[in-house]
Amino acid sequence: MADNSAGFQRYSSNVAFHPLVHALTGRTQNACYPAGLKLSVNANIWHKHMIRHAEIGDLPIIKSFDPFSGDRNEDVEEKRVFVYLDGGLVCGYISMARGGLLGRPYIQYLAINGSFQRKGFGSKLLDYVEKTYRAERLFISTESENVGMQNLLAKRAYSSAGEISGANLNGTNELYFFKGPLPRKTSDPTS
Repeated sequence: MADNSAGFQRYSSNVAFHPLVHALTGRTQNACYPAGLKLSVNANIWHKHMIRHAEIGDLPIIKSFDPFSGDRNEDVEEKRVFVYLDGGLVCGYISMARGGLLGRPYIQYLAINGSFQRKGFGSKLLDYVEKTYRAERLFISTESENVGMQNLLAKRAYSSAGEISGANLNGTNELYFFKGPLPRKTSDPTS
């Protein structure tokens, strides 16, 4: 293992591991971030598992695993992004769309760092948002080819809300789902 100037130890040509992370978590694997990425961990506020609003300082880590186009700067500044921390490391994020979908809450992005996938962190982020918006109908969408996400939404009792054909640049359809209370019906006193 060779050290680099940022204090990382290299485990492969494109992945590095920070010694501070090892000292605090004992983790020597599953903490993959691009080589040279500077991690800042404040041991005084160290939490094993935590969901909080994303901060500007989280953006380099988010960008290192974010599969979606654009960046999250504005979303973070507007407090619409929540991150899941495992041992102080940002493992994933969930972002709410400004204005929602037809004025209802809409999960715009959900992404988990590849080395932390299949550990339930996406479900924990969904739990957090679902509890936050439990009194409202919550919407989310995914590409028609993302079977894993479709299966997750089915397990979580999301219902299909329809699709937009060819909505994505790659030609795939975008499938929409919802969860939560139905709109209240007003009673008609004349019936």
